[in-house]
Amino acid sequence: MRRIGIAMAATLLAGAGDASQESHLCARAEPAAQGLACAESGFGVALAPTRERAQELARLVGEGEGRFKRYFARDPAPYAVVEREAGTPVEGREQALSKAGFTRVLPWLSNQAFAQGGLESVRRAVEAGARAQGLTAGQTEAAVAQALAKFSPQLSRGGMNNLESGALPHETGHLWYIEAYWPGVHADGQSHYGGPGPDWMDEVSAILMEGGDLAENRRLQFQAVYQGRSTSRLADYPVADLIDLPTFLHRVHPGKALQERIAQGGLGRPVNGQPIVLRGPEAVSLGGRDAAIFYLQGRVFADFLVDRSGDPAIFASIGEAFGQGKTMEQWLAANGRAKGLADSIAELDRQWRAWLAARFGPPGGMRQPA
Repeated sequence: MRRIGIAMAATLLAGAGDASQESHLCARAEPAAQGLACAESGFGVALAPTRERAQELARLVGEGEGRFKRYFARDPAPYAVVEREAGTPVEGREQALSKAGFTRVLPWLSNQAFAQGGLESVRRAVEAGARAQGLTAGQTEAAVAQALAKFSPQLSRGGMNNLESGALPHETGHLWYIEAYWPGVHADGQSHYGGPGPDWMDEVSAILMEGGDLAENRRLQFQAVYQGRSTSRLADYPVADLIDLPTFLHRVHPGKALQERIAQGGLGRPVNGQPIVLRGPEAVSLGGRDAAIFYLQGRVFADFLVDRSGDPAIFASIGEAFGQGKTMEQWLAANGRAKGLADSIAELDRQWRAWLAARFGPPGGMRQPA
């Protein structure tokens, strides 16, 4: 869920890190703050225009810290979240923060800038559709107004707060996972969408950081598609593809093609650091549907691994193997049976399908054995 719009419980502000280190996090970040307010979480800082906003960002990302420790059996890497407005470069701050020991830095677009980018995305999509239909200028503007009215509530202050509560822990989860198993390596968008390991695990590492409503909503959406009763844009997604585990475990992240298109300027080149935001019909038309399914598969597959193994930190073992350059097949052969899982992908697929049937019933739209 990179924050291009294809888009939680006790607050862990104190975390479980070393107390003396924690009390000096903002002092360490001060050279990079350059007028921004700073707030601390257990293992990192948030920098924002106001102290209230910095505290809110620190609270949200802090909620992900406990989940990372639970699922990966280690502390998150020292990090910094830096809020910025559109067109405001953060490279200098990133370098200063890295020099101060914050090994992972996440630039975070302000809600106002992200909402504006989302509305522009909706406008682009409607205007493109209007051109394809040969609509007049007046008809086009009317269609744009109708679409903006529909999506504006999602991009209101309340709507953005809901999105951010899941997106911020999610994005820092990507960074913590990569730093944990490939220290110093950064996503390059070349062989993989995220880090050097398999794309499914890169996304699961972030999905596991989500909590509350977002996590449960993903499960409910998966169930609706699986049972053939979804009424969303995923309604006609083939159930056979939804539950095809071997494909999921070897699939390139659906967002990679879009990532490449943006890098090549296919959606217009960002100006002055202004990121491209995709929302609504534009996100759907550019592959958002496949990406949405990928996230649902990741959420429920993670549930399957924890449930079958009885070990929430099973991802630590898998991550260690991937960090050593091993495959999922190799990890299963060495650890599957001991973890209550199969020792091959083919057998794991059978376990997965049986687990799904026990949890959700028979898959909709698929013929059952006589």
